[in-house]
Amino acid sequence: MPVGPLAELRPWRELPRLAIAFTLALLLLNSGLSWWRNESAPSVAGYDEAMINDAAIGVARFGELRAPSMEGTPLGKVYALYMPGYLLLQGALFHAFGLTPLTLRITSKVPHLAICALGLVILLMLWRRRVVSTRIGIVMAILWLSDIAGFWIGRQARPDPLEELFGLTACWLLLLAPERPRSWWVASVLMGFALSTHASAIVFWMPFVFLLWHFRARLGWFAAIGCAVLPVLILIAFWLGGHRGHSLEALEQFRVLNSYRTDKGFDWGRWGAVISSGFAVSRKNFALLLPIGGLSYVVMMAGWVLAFTRFRQARTNNWIAFALVCSVAHVLCAQFVTGVYAQRVLLYYPFALLALGVALTSLGRRWEIPALALAAVVAAGQFAAMYGYVTQGGDKSLDRFDALHLPADVHTVASTTELWFYFVSRGLPFRIIAQDRPTYGDYWLLHPEHFDNFDAVILPADDEMLRWPQLANRPKHYFNDFTGPLVICLRNPVPATRD
Repeated sequence: MPVGPLAELRPWRELPRLAIAFTLALLLLNSGLSWWRNESAPSVAGYDEAMINDAAIGVARFGELRAPSMEGTPLGKVYALYMPGYLLLQGALFHAFGLTPLTLRITSKVPHLAICALGLVILLMLWRRRVVSTRIGIVMAILWLSDIAGFWIGRQARPDPLEELFGLTACWLLLLAPERPRSWWVASVLMGFALSTHASAIVFWMPFVFLLWHFRARLGWFAAIGCAVLPVLILIAFWLGGHRGHSLEALEQFRVLNSYRTDKGFDWGRWGAVISSGFAVSRKNFALLLPIGGLSYVVMMAGWVLAFTRFRQARTNNWIAFALVCSVAHVLCAQFVTGVYAQRVLLYYPFALLALGVALTSLGRRWEIPALALAAVVAAGQFAAMYGYVTQGGDKSLDRFDALHLPADVHTVASTTELWFYFVSRGLPFRIIAQDRPTYGDYWLLHPEHFDNFDAVILPADDEMLRWPQLANRPKHYFNDFTGPLVICLRNPVPATRD
């Protein structure tokens, strides 16, 4: 059957109404679960949400990328854990509307739902162009809308959904009208926004550069080079504008912080430990396999190019060249830039789904019914997991920490991230204690005397820091939270509590 822009488009009347109704029902179910209990489950703000969005509080209050709840630490002066695009957007929201559960998570929830809708648009395009059959299109829609990774990240105040939305929109534009130079320029701007939101967008940008090379004769050298460089220029503009006079210092901090990361490709260290226990192989031998982790997304990322080449009826060697470019991109990213991203299933899943749909359609009709049945089972399990995530025990109220009954003379508090939203949303002085983050965690180990600066230090009852001399001799109160017992270490003898 012919495919591509010259193939006859399927008429809309061939689209089954029952399939439309079922797909829309799944979209509504995903949307409802995404917004249900937004302010309470599983917490008002989790660890990553606090560690990321505190810099947006700095933008809102001081007009610069710094984390007020981490002042006195390396991250308090210059915050460079993440690219500035998302943080600047969050800062503008916090400045205009304050820190609320809605403003905290709307920039991840709305992009997630937009991605769900965009995915259905892409599937319709593939179906009309006869790249996927009707039943396989339904399979892809079911799996797309039941993706628990996208759902889980979409419920958190993180930059990943916004990055994916920019990248997917750029890819969609290229699939829709690659013959128009405007498509490439708009896609280039979107790639720049994606890079400015999260560094993992390099897995979008590198294939984009490859495609520009492939279409250089049609676009012209000026347009091809301009579209390839423009995303980097947009990233530089965001970086300079966000960090201003601290741009070089922030760049060095970004490099140092991410050099500690362990999620390069697959977690070869973990698997190496497992295998070495049975085969007496040193874990150091597996360090050489880190670049191979790039294969985990080469196949997936190649999915949309596979569909793209089906449209163009291009030769197979273009797909192979693209896979090699992805491999090089991963090696460069993992070893020299940030050391991450082969585990970013949020980015790879859509392209894996495209590859799956094209492959199943090519295999013939005998695969359609088993694929539908399997997709239904997978979707049922994932939606059940979504429901369980939303309804698990968590914050019952934004004011649950009012039961802390802190003494009236407590003005400065240091604690773990679970208390971040409570204090910061009320404008109360607060410092985050977190040892999990490289460089930042070392600060407390090297400077435990800084605990003396706080009227109260609140930690989980089993935290090892409670045994440090700076906290061991303080008067203590206990408070039972849904996460377990907390210990309130007061600087002075306990006075009368507030009314």
